[in-house]
Amino acid sequence: MPSSTTKTTQFKLIFVLYSLLLGLLIGGLAAAFLALINLSTHLIWQVGYSYFNHPAYPLVIGLFGGILVGLMQRSWGPYPKTMHETLSEFKQTGAVAYQHQVGKNIIAALVVRQFRARSSIISYRRRLDHMVG
Repeated sequence: MPSSTTKTTQFKLIFVLYSLLLGLLIGGLAAAFLALINLSTHLIWQVGYSYFNHPAYPLVIGLFGGILVGLMQRSWGPYPKTMHETLSEFKQTGAVAYQHQVGKNIIAALVVRQFRARSSIISYRRRLDHMVG
């Protein structure tokens, strides 16, 4: 029969291994999400802009993204939820309702970040720099 010290050591080892695996999984998912955002932003704002090479491209893409975000807001509600909203919900209810919301949050975050204003400003700046000199 194992002693309580052996059981405690065993528990600590299993806990550390489980924590490491969970950390690797979450870190990998976060890295994949950021890589997807980076790739899609690159495709929309660099490759697409180079392909169409039209001064109105940032405006058209910005309008398309704004309409897409507006349609998502209308049908799904205020997504993606901010950290402040999530923490407020947790403080009020003691839990965060996430059933059937994770996918919506991921898609909404991708769309919002792909069509962000920073990229269109950079594209306009590049176009102005090209036109001026």
